[in-house]
Amino acid sequence: MTEPVALEWISGDGWLVLAEPDDDPSGALRASALHKLGVNRGFAFLGLNETTGDAEMADMEDLGAPTGYLINVVTEDDDTIISNLRDVGLIMLDPSADPRRMLDALIGATSLAMRDAYLRGAVIYAEGPCASLFGACWRSAGGGLHEGLGWITDAQLLFGIGDQAALRAAARPTFETRPRTVALGVPSGSALALGPSGQIEVWGPRPISVTLGPGKISNPANRSN
Repeated sequence: MTEPVALEWISGDGWLVLAEPDDDPSGALRASALHKLGVNRGFAFLGLNETTGDAEMADMEDLGAPTGYLINVVTEDDDTIISNLRDVGLIMLDPSADPRRMLDALIGATSLAMRDAYLRGAVIYAEGPCASLFGACWRSAGGGLHEGLGWITDAQLLFGIGDQAALRAAARPTFETRPRTVALGVPSGSALALGPSGQIEVWGPRPISVTLGPGKISNPANRSN
């Protein structure tokens, strides 16, 4: 990262991997996520309809993932979702899904089941717009600011942004209403990986940029020495 900051995220034995893979044609980010996967554990793909996920699951399987299966988080009942996520080692969100619809589908039983799997060691892997949902807030394509899943405390994730000045400009509207926000810019071809016991890894050739809202800067604990 380009600026030291104390990130806080939900504790667990798993990994949360948030990627922007546009400049990653070789699938290196997905392969790196698979390296965190425990042996003999399943792979669930969370989608919003029955026609999605084939290409992504095939790609992950080519990279060494176990055979994946689709969970339609819109139509499946809560008990089925909870059962299907109970013993998985890898959960991938549909990267082509509309983030607003995905968030609506995740809230409730699916989010709780996903968190439980993460607590027990699963890798949660998301790309692009849907990856932004794991912050405290996220901004839609139309410019609206919305509550996120809150897995990373006070964070807003902005994908496709690596330049520090561009990140500050993109985060400025958020800072006006949420001054304690930590904005994280994840450039194309890179990923932020958060693991057990406070492990933070940055994958890819470009660093992740960080800028703090005024409410964070005013806290001495968040100042760089």
